[in-house]
Amino acid sequence: LIFIVLLRYLAGIMVWVKIFLVIAVVAYGIAHCSIKYVNLKDTPGANITLQQLGFQPDFSVYLHIRQTWLAF
Repeated sequence: LIFIVLLRYLAGIMVWVKIFLVIAVVAYGIAHCSIKYVNLKDTPGANITLQQLGFQPDFSVYLHIRQTWLAF
């Protein structure tokens, strides 16, 4: 019974908190990718395309390419 009463009053708050957190996480992701994209602007070798690079077993190689951050 206590659980049902608490759920009735907390459900609305939990929904709004989740909505706010989803918006915050998406905004952070957009900001982070934009900052990485701009920072790689003057980095030599960062303007290579993913097609030119081909498959690389080391995932960190993709994080140093400008096109990767534009896609996200």
